[in-house]
Amino acid sequence: MLTYNDYLHKVILKNAALLAVSLQMGAIIGGAGITDQEHIYIFGKNIGIALQLQEDHQEAFSEPSENLTRHRKTSLLLKTYEWSTPEQRSQLLALLSLPVTDAMPGLAQLYKNCKTGEWVLREKERLQQVALQHLANISVPAVNKRPLQELTELLLNK
Repeated sequence: MLTYNDYLHKVILKNAALLAVSLQMGAIIGGAGITDQEHIYIFGKNIGIALQLQEDHQEAFSEPSENLTRHRKTSLLLKTYEWSTPEQRSQLLALLSLPVTDAMPGLAQLYKNCKTGEWVLREKERLQQVALQHLANISVPAVNKRPLQELTELLLNK
């Protein structure tokens, strides 16, 4: 089975890199120095990962959607598999053999029992704080950073 670290690598290469590189390109075009370019890249990478973790959590604990036709390997699923007891792992594998809409309530309970739902929210918060620290380290006036801070709060606290 895919590991969480494999999943994280995939998230970085897809979602997080897109945001990070876009922000870095803006910094380059705006004439930012190398250090500020690195800070904005790391800011974007961490926000991108945090957004994916938030999406994973929302999907896991929301009402099943008819649009979900297969089980996605998410941060919660992979950490639950990693942290579960043999009995919980058997339950997890049995749930994954069911249609998505039938399995979601049982998966959500398993995520709660294994505390992966709590973990993913803490990890999202940690990544957000790392990102905001890198944003704070950029050598531009605070007023110029405020729109990115506000957007980050809006996106990650919904």
